[in-house]
Amino acid sequence: MTGWRVQDKTPRSTLEEAGGVWLAHLGGLDYSPHTLRRFYFDIWCFLSFARAADIVELSQVTGPEVMAFRRWMQGLGTLAESTQRSTLMCLKALLQWAFRQELVRRVPEDEFRIVWHGRRLPRNVMRPDEVERLLSVPDTHTRTGLRDRTILELFYSTGLRRSELLHLRVDDILGPRGLVLVREGKGRKDRYTPVGLRALKWLSAYLEQVRPFWAGANAQDALFLTMNGVPMTSKALDVCISGCFRLAGFPKGYSCHALRHSMATHLMENGADIRAVQEILGHASITSTQIYTHVSQTHAKEVHARCHPMERQKLA
Repeated sequence: MTGWRVQDKTPRSTLEEAGGVWLAHLGGLDYSPHTLRRFYFDIWCFLSFARAADIVELSQVTGPEVMAFRRWMQGLGTLAESTQRSTLMCLKALLQWAFRQELVRRVPEDEFRIVWHGRRLPRNVMRPDEVERLLSVPDTHTRTGLRDRTILELFYSTGLRRSELLHLRVDDILGPRGLVLVREGKGRKDRYTPVGLRALKWLSAYLEQVRPFWAGANAQDALFLTMNGVPMTSKALDVCISGCFRLAGFPKGYSCHALRHSMATHLMENGADIRAVQEILGHASITSTQIYTHVSQTHAKEVHARCHPMERQKLA
């Protein structure tokens, strides 16, 4: 093992074999590849713990073992609370499946109860002037730079997730209607999301001046391509975006999602209806969108403290 991650995932126990069977079962259901990768990561987090703790049978996973696993995750100090939560829910789902298969006698429900401390506020929310600084980084006199500028503009205009942008096709851009068709977003749901005229201008330039020169036999109808004529991968996109942030002078930790967070926050700060923002972002629950209300309130409080005459007197 390197840290807590098991390198050799060849099953060594009936517990690990059962985990493999359960993952195969999930593969036959209507889950997205991203969700399946999440299940795989989460269950191997537990199986790594189980291997170290000599837990080799499903029947050994009882209340004390679940609590020991929780303490183990907390003790690592590297797993976010949200990751610990999803890993616990994954383990619970495995045990519930095992119970239905009559492989275990009970599921220790009490030990899975979690005190949820709420959603963390989005990190790395940029000011509008910081967004402009980022957008101006790519050299739009080059084809790569024009593509990168188009990607940044589209991220900020639409608030798309990284995977949603990568899956865009050329005909998903409905310019005359000012919409983008997002196919199989989170939860495998399609939706239309608005796109601004400024982003459409850059998209038009990219489609006229860049994509035709790069499109190869393997490009199919993917919107964003590499200079080799193949669809962009998540790794290529991450390198592109992180490089732009670095050149714009931002510290480490900024990613595609910073543009999504910033766009949503700016909408709320400028009076957008929360239900409209929920629809634009593709949130299934309004509670996911409410974090941006808290961020905009924080900004409002800062403005109040800085600008209100009575508060300014206190600062003087």
